[in-house]
Amino acid sequence: MVAQAALTAHSSLVVSMLAHEPQTNEVRRSACLLGGFLTIAEETGLPLRRFELGASAGLNSQWDRFRYQIGDESWGNGSSPVVLPCRWEGPAPRLDLDAVVVERRACDRRPVDIRRSADATRLLSYCWAEQGERMARLRAAMTMAQISPVAVDAEDASRWIGRAGPKAGAATVVFHSVVWQYMPPAEQTAVLTALRSHAANATRDAPFYWLRMELNEAARQFKLRLTSWQGWADRLLAVVHPHGEFALWR
Repeated sequence: MVAQAALTAHSSLVVSMLAHEPQTNEVRRSACLLGGFLTIAEETGLPLRRFELGASAGLNSQWDRFRYQIGDESWGNGSSPVVLPCRWEGPAPRLDLDAVVVERRACDRRPVDIRRSADATRLLSYCWAEQGERMARLRAAMTMAQISPVAVDAEDASRWIGRAGPKAGAATVVFHSVVWQYMPPAEQTAVLTALRSHAANATRDAPFYWLRMELNEAARQFKLRLTSWQGWADRLLAVVHPHGEFALWR
């Protein structure tokens, strides 16, 4: 009865919230994506240009500014207010590598601008209040992003991805997490066509990669996969927890 009364009293606010599809930024997913970026850095020896699809507020586009606690080891900015613990098992990527980001760009069909208080509140509302650690990580990442935001272009991925072509002197990486299942089939096809075109134009000095953490519906598992420009070869890097609690490396 209390909940019903609250919904009735604030019905206009509820209706306005429902006019915008839910969008989350689970920053702990970066602890899984990190392994993909380190794999690319080790294979190429090049700095990274990274382009995120479906970035929402762009928090995971700041992955290299976080600190990661992987068992007894750590990686990243030791003074970062965002600390992401994650359990890695199996033949995991090396943590003694640097992954230098020289360009970061992102897009979303309807990005969340956390510099606006209403949008910041919206993003927080998608995190369950009883999950204290998760909420604390989200708040810390939001504070960091409000000080040094990543611009998220308001554009469909199928159009925006044309800007993500390979460039000499850096490894270009298109990445996303828990986005693909929400794309209409026609948009998926258009994105795949653009990715293949970029890969065809890549060279050893300008390599191109597609990194994604997505649900495999048949296996009912979330998987981290990496496709490289050389022969458009695809590989499974890890089976991962949807909120980044663990990564089982293959």
